[in-house]
Amino acid sequence: MGRRGRTVALAGAGSVAAAAAATAATLLSAGADHAVVAMLRFAEPSSRLYVRGWLREPGGGLRRGLGNSRRLAQESSRPVEAESEGSGTEIIADDSSVGAASGAALAVESGRRQALLGKLPVGALFALYATFFVPQVRRTDPYRWLFAQLEGLDAYADPESTDVGMLKRAAGLLGVGGTDPSVPLRILDLGAGTGGDLRYLTSADLGRRLEVLAVDPNVFAWTSAREQAKRLGLASDSGDGAGSAGTLEFIQDVKEVPSESVSLVFAHHVFCSVEDPEGIIWEVHRCLRPGGSFVFVEHVAAGPGSFLRTFQQLYRPVQQAFAGGCDPSRDTAVTIRLACKWSSLEVEPYIIEGFGPIAPHVRGIAVK
Repeated sequence: MGRRGRTVALAGAGSVAAAAAATAATLLSAGADHAVVAMLRFAEPSSRLYVRGWLREPGGGLRRGLGNSRRLAQESSRPVEAESEGSGTEIIADDSSVGAASGAALAVESGRRQALLGKLPVGALFALYATFFVPQVRRTDPYRWLFAQLEGLDAYADPESTDVGMLKRAAGLLGVGGTDPSVPLRILDLGAGTGGDLRYLTSADLGRRLEVLAVDPNVFAWTSAREQAKRLGLASDSGDGAGSAGTLEFIQDVKEVPSESVSLVFAHHVFCSVEDPEGIIWEVHRCLRPGGSFVFVEHVAAGPGSFLRTFQQLYRPVQQAFAGGCDPSRDTAVTIRLACKWSSLEVEPYIIEGFGPIAPHVRGIAVK
């Protein structure tokens, strides 16, 4: 779970998703650069060959690596020298007794090995990206850690005023406005992620201290969420106590929440990525007290038969690979309506321009 609005955009589908994709590529390519530098330095210890220009020259790291390897391969056909002028590549032979012929042969072999290694970053990156299409990989800790870093990019975004107003109205349906402010309002933050939802809850000015139960299986996102809680008064400066506005508690599974124990549930871009949407909605219904409100904001499938819906279905594997399993073609509003019996349900469809396959949205309030 988590706030899964982030995605990877195809060319021309400019959105927040594009930033996430670019950041992922930057992080991974930087890591690959340093990993290959290490391989290059230890690949041929007998000749102590160092590719100094790998990270020093202007241009992208991958281009630098490949360029250095090509120059090295070309220069290796010449006798070994103390330093190749203008190449940014140093070649030193350990044994000064090595003759010119044997030194040239050694340099040729080293050059070939370095040229091969120079191609590894591109292949390694493609191989790494390809693993993201495997659902089992997306359940691993390294993938979850990376996704938590990307998700943290928008944790500090200003809350959408309409969504904040909907939260406030949902609280009004509970009748909390005139109640004793010393009695906390218990809220379930479903898919809390890195803490972006907390800004919505505190901005809504719900009239009470908040007891927020944050549910997210990605424990790597909790650190960022705790920092958010400190800034918003939902945790003490030490992070292990109550803040001025309330408290925050983390759990990994919504099934751990006692039945009829919360008055308000908030889900923001969650049901696109959970494996069992119907089951999670049923759990939400179970956790809510009678008369409690479920507030949701989700991106959904476009209209049946539309070009965008077809594109969403074609784009789905890419979206799921790079956005934590997010499916852009789910009819979440229909699922919420059919999964449980609600005393009332209101749904507002709307479009976020420029968000490509995740432009269609719904927001609403379901009352138990």
